[in-house]
Amino acid sequence: MASQNIGQVVKVYRKESKPPVSQMLLGEALGGLSQSQVSRLESEGSYKPVRELQSIAVMIGMPWEIAWFAPPPQLQRGMSAQAPWGASNMDFSGFRNCSPTSTDVAMFSQREDELQQKTEALDHLTARSARLPRRAAEYDPENLKHFVSIRTTLVRADALMGPRTAMSYVTQEVRNLSALVKTVPEALRPGIYEVAAAFAELAGWLADDLGNPKDGAEWSNTALRWAHAANSPELVAYVLARQAQQAASGGEHADAVALAKSAAATGGVPGRVAAMALQQQARGHAAEGDERAMMRALEMAHQARTSKSSSPSGRFDLANYCTLPYLHSHEGACWTALGQYDRAVAAYDEALAHWSPDYRREEGLLLAQKAGALAAGGEAEYAAATARQSLNLMESTGSARTLAVLLEVDKVLDKIPTKDGEVALFQHELTTRRPAQLNTPKDSPPDDRSHPH
Repeated sequence: MASQNIGQVVKVYRKESKPPVSQMLLGEALGGLSQSQVSRLESEGSYKPVRELQSIAVMIGMPWEIAWFAPPPQLQRGMSAQAPWGASNMDFSGFRNCSPTSTDVAMFSQREDELQQKTEALDHLTARSARLPRRAAEYDPENLKHFVSIRTTLVRADALMGPRTAMSYVTQEVRNLSALVKTVPEALRPGIYEVAAAFAELAGWLADDLGNPKDGAEWSNTALRWAHAANSPELVAYVLARQAQQAASGGEHADAVALAKSAAATGGVPGRVAAMALQQQARGHAAEGDERAMMRALEMAHQARTSKSSSPSGRFDLANYCTLPYLHSHEGACWTALGQYDRAVAAYDEALAHWSPDYRREEGLLLAQKAGALAAGGEAEYAAATARQSLNLMESTGSARTLAVLLEVDKVLDKIPTKDGEVALFQHELTTRRPAQLNTPKDSPPDDRSHPH
C-alpha cells in the first residue's frame, strides 16, 4: 500500500462509509480543509502526516489491515478494525483531528445541506434576474424586491460559501442592475441606484476579505456615489463607516476618525449603523494613542446600539451584526493598539464567549487578533494555541484578513529563541497549510461601461 495512491483508497472508503462521508465533511474534521483541498489530496495521494491518515481511517471506517500505517495508540486499546466514527467508548484525548462525534456529524451535515440550499436558491434567483425585461415599457418596480432577495441570500450564505464564490454572484447582479438603470424612466432610477449601492458595498467587503484592498476601496467609492444618487442617508452613512474601516486598515487613522465621525453624524440612520461608525472612530483614536477619546467613542457606540432606533430597519438590514460581542471585539482591538494587552485579551474573551456561530469567518479573525495580543504580551504558547484555532477557520473560510493577522503573529513568535510546543506546531502548520492564492482577485470593480449612470 505504501507504493500505491493512498488517496484513491481514501476516496473509495469515504464513499462506501455508512453514512457516506462527503469531501466537505472530511475536510471539516481534518481541521477545516476546503472541499477542493480534500479533492486534491485524494487525486494526488499527498497525505503527509501519519496522524492525518489515522484520523481519516477512523472517520471512514478503513480497515487497518489494508493500511501501511498503524492505528493510533488510543485505538489499539480495544477498537475493532471497522469501528464506527464517533464511537463513544474510545478515548481520543490528546489525539488531534480525531473522529467526529455524532454532534459534529450533525453540524457538518447541516452546514453542507445549508450551503447546497443557498447555492441552489442563488442560482435560481440570478438566472431569473438575467431574464428581467430591459425595456422601460415592461419594467415593474416590484422587480427590485428580486434583487434585494438575492443580496439577502448572499449575505446569509457568505460565511458558508466564502468570499470568492460570493463575489462572482455580486458582480453578476451589478452588471444586471447597470443594464437595467439605463432603460427605466428617471423617476425610477433612485430605487435601482439604492440596490446597486448595497451590492457594491458588499463587493467592497468581499474584496477586502480576499486581500484586495485596492479593489475594496474602488467598490466602496462606487457604492458611496450610488448611495448619494439614491438619496439614501442610511446607505451613505454605512458606506462612510466602511470607508473608515478601510482607512484604518491602511494606516490612515486621521482619515478613519474623520470618515467615522461623518458617518455617525448623518441624520436619520439606524442606531446600529451609528454604533458601527462610532466603534471605527474609537479604533482610530486608539491608533493615535488617545485613550480618552477612544473611551468616549466606545461609550457612544454602546448607547447607539441600545437606542430605540437600533432595531434592524430598511430593506437591507444594515449593520445587523453590530451586537454586543461585536463591540467587545473592537474594544479588544483598541486596547491592543494602546499596548494594554491584558485588557485586550479580556475583551476578546468576552466577545468569543457570546459569539454567534453564524459568523465563522469573523470568529477566525477574532481568534487571530486575540493571538496577536497574547503574543505581544509575552504569552507565546497560549498565543500559538489560539492562532492554531484561527488557522483552521481561516483555511475553511478563505479569509485573507485573518491570514494577514496570523502572519503578523508569526513574526512576533519568530523572535522567540527556543521554539517548541504550540509555537513550533503553529509555525509548521502556517507554512504547510497557508492557501497559495488566497489574495488573488477574481472580480474587479466594474469599469465605466458597466456603472449605472
